[in-house]
Amino acid sequence: MLESGQDPAFCHVNLTLVRLQQQQPDLAIGHVRQAVAVGVQDADFLQLAAQLLEQAGALDEAEDILQRLPGDGCSGGISLPLAEFLLRQKRDLARALDAFNGACRQDPQDPRWQLRVAQTYLARNWRKEGLELLKKVIDDPRLDPVLRQEAQPLLTSQESG
Repeated sequence: MLESGQDPAFCHVNLTLVRLQQQQPDLAIGHVRQAVAVGVQDADFLQLAAQLLEQAGALDEAEDILQRLPGDGCSGGISLPLAEFLLRQKRDLARALDAFNGACRQDPQDPRWQLRVAQTYLARNWRKEGLELLKKVIDDPRLDPVLRQEAQPLLTSQESG
């Protein structure tokens, strides 16, 4: 299909997935770049594309892709995937915090966003507030076990530091 010019967006998206299944991330990233170049707008694919690029160290490309995702809420804020990226990069933490606080208001039952707020507080050196919220959220039974594993070393390091 690709050789005959039929739906290059579809082809590159699916070739990305095939290359990932074949455990060929470098080849997958090549198709990611081509999919983005032909204008793929699918939010799930863009998040996957940004994740692959971030893992490969192509941080500017990853951020550019995440910038394409629509922000949450009516205030023109940034998307939550972009906010999480910025938190991991320890950049633009005020904007990330705004996005996480908005998510907490929209979905108060999801402790993920409270965890992200706590992590952002700690990244901004607001230790007292961050540690207090982190302790609260890590004990929340609704917190995804993967997120709990992510948060535990941070709690341990903050309590000992």
